[in-house]
Order: sequence, then structure tokens, then C-alpha cells
Amino acid sequence: MSLPPAAVIPFATTTTDKVLATGLFVLRGWAFAETTGSAAAGIELYDGITATDVLTSPITLAINESTRDY
Repeated sequence: MSLPPAAVIPFATTTTDKVLATGLFVLRGWAFAETTGSAAAGIELYDGITATDVLTSPITLAINESTRDY
């Protein structure tokens, strides 16, 4: 079985849950930035499509902070 090449999945700032991808995916890395300059940010990556699935990466960013991991 072969996987498709890596893809960037951009998304806008939101205060609601957002499904970024469905199907078979391997998370190879991420880059997130808090760009408003006025509030902290939180990102939770789940293995599944609901908040009751497995939480794989809880990420918290301070004002103007960024993170990446590969």
C-alpha cells in the first residue's frame, strides 16, 4: 500500500472544532502560529473525527508564539 505525498492543510483561526482531513493519513509534522497578537491559542489533534477519539497532540501557544515539529 502506498500513501500519497505530504500535503499542507491550511485552516483559518476558529473557535469551533474543525475536521482537517479524513481517510488514511500519517501525521508527519506540523507548524502552528498564534497570529492575532492578542490571545493565547490551543490546538488539539485527535486520531479520529470527534473529541472523544484519541487525543494525540495537545498544543498550547502563548501570544505571538509558534511551534513546529517534524
